Amino acid sequence: MTGAIRCRGFQSRLCFASVSGDISHYRILGQLGRGAMGEVYRAVDQRLGREVALKMLPREVEGDADWQTRLLREAQAASALNHPGIVTLYDIEHDEGRSFLVMELVSGEPMSEVARKGVTWERALELVAGVADALAAAHALGILHRDIKSDNLMVTARGQVKVLDFGLAKLRADVVSRTSQMQAVAPPPEADDSLADTLVPRTQPADSQPGWDRKALRSDLTQAGQMVGTPAYMAPECYEGHTDVRSEVFALGVVLYELVVGKRPFDRENAFATMAAIQLDDPEPPSKAAPERGIPPKVDQLVAKTLAKAPAERFADMTELAARSAA
Repeated sequence: MTGAIRCRGFQSRLCFASVSGDISHYRILGQLGRGAMGEVYRAVDQRLGREVALKMLPREVEGDADWQTRLLREAQAASALNHPGIVTLYDIEHDEGRSFLVMELVSGEPMSEVARKGVTWERALELVAGVADALAAAHALGILHRDIKSDNLMVTARGQVKVLDFGLAKLRADVVSRTSQMQAVAPPPEADDSLADTLVPRTQPADSQPGWDRKALRSDLTQAGQMVGTPAYMAPECYEGHTDVRSEVFALGVVLYELVVGKRPFDRENAFATMAAIQLDDPEPPSKAAPERGIPPKVDQLVAKTLAKAPAERFADMTELAARSAA
C-alpha cells in the first residue's frame, strides 16, 4: 500500500494518507470522502469480487488507543444493526499497521445535495420517514447515532435512504456485550456511569426514556457534559452535554427543514451565532421561508414540533416521527 500525506484545513492537526494500491485483499480504487473518524475509500474485495467501502483512521492517530476504541465502537454499533436503511458492516480488519472497517458501498448522493437541488415537500417527508424508521431500529437496540445531519444520510439511485457514519455513536453496555465476539482492534472501553447523563437530560428522570438505563450506558470517550455532534444540527440540550433520542428527533427536524426549504433553519453568519439561534430563536415556518414551494400547514406543524426547544415538547421517539411523516 502506498500513499501521499496531505493535511486538510489550517485548523486541522491531523494529516490523512491518500491511500492507493492494495491493503489486505482489497484493491483501492479511489477516495470517496472524509468522515468524523477518518477517510473512506472505494475498493474491490479481490476474494469475493465485489466493491466495498473502506474506512481508515488518520495515520497520525493510528496508534492512539482512544481513536482505536472509537473505530471499534463504530464497528460494534454497525454490526448490531440489520436494517435496509443503515449501512452494512462486513468486517473490521488490521493490515500493515492500519485498522479499517469494511462496509457496504452506497452509491447515490448525500441528502445535503438532494436538498440543494430541491425536492417536493411530499418527497421530503418520505425521506425523513425512512431515516426515522432506521433510527428507531438503532434506538431500540440501545444505539444513539449522535451526528445526524444531511451529509451523513445518503439517497441511493433507487431512492432509498441510508444512514452512514456511526463514528460518534453511543452504545448501551449490553450492546457492547452482544458484539464482544467480533475481532477487536483495541480493547473496549470500561463502562463509565459518570457519562450516563449524556444520554438522558438531567432535567428528566432517569427512567423517563424506556430502555435507556443510566446504569447500563457505555463510555463515549468524552468527558461528562462535553458537546458531541455537528453544531448546526444539535438540539439546545446538546450544548450542555446532554442527549437522548429526542435530541436526534431535533437533528432530523433540521434535515427536514433543509429539505423542504433548501436551507437550514438556524444558519447564521458564524458558528457562535448559529448556536445562539438554536438556543433562542424560533425558526421561520417553512411555508413562509419558501412560499413558492406550496408547503402546507401540516409540514409547518411537523417542523415546529421536531424543533421545539424543550425535549418534552418534541415527538417522543423516532417511531412517532416516522408515523407522522408518513401520514
